[in-house]
Amino acid sequence: MKVKGNYKKKILNILIDSGSTHNFLDAGMVKGMNLITVPIPPVKVVVADGRSILCSRRLQQFAWVEQEHDFIADFYVINLWGCEMVPGVKWLAQLGDITWNFQRSMMRFTWENETVLLQRNQGMTGSQLLQMSPAKVVTQMCNCQCLLAVGYGDSMKD
Repeated sequence: MKVKGNYKKKILNILIDSGSTHNFLDAGMVKGMNLITVPIPPVKVVVADGRSILCSRRLQQFAWVEQEHDFIADFYVINLWGCEMVPGVKWLAQLGDITWNFQRSMMRFTWENETVLLQRNQGMTGSQLLQMSPAKVVTQMCNCQCLLAVGYGDSMKD
């Protein structure tokens, strides 16, 4: 499920992925924001198309805001395309019971004694897209679709 969040003043395109056992941040974003990572022994990450890539950096205790709620988790750092952040099962597991409504693209859970309702990014209408330049339409499409989903390799450990 694709949602928006933010880190400080940077808007994050987030793909919440229950098919990914771990959490991932985009290496370009991490570098561009001068975030401090720690080296780790290389681990294999299997991406959506079946290729394996190696990950050798981790960002610990990354804190972000997602639809007015604060979250924190550890993330592996790899190159992502179309989104800056992929919280996977490692993040989802700390939320406890989650109710998903795939028809409405939303999830509900309790976090810090509050009911949280996260909803997918709302796309633009056809008439809104017709009023935009072609370059802006492409940008909007890239912001709404994560072009690469990430998986996990057998060698990934906490």
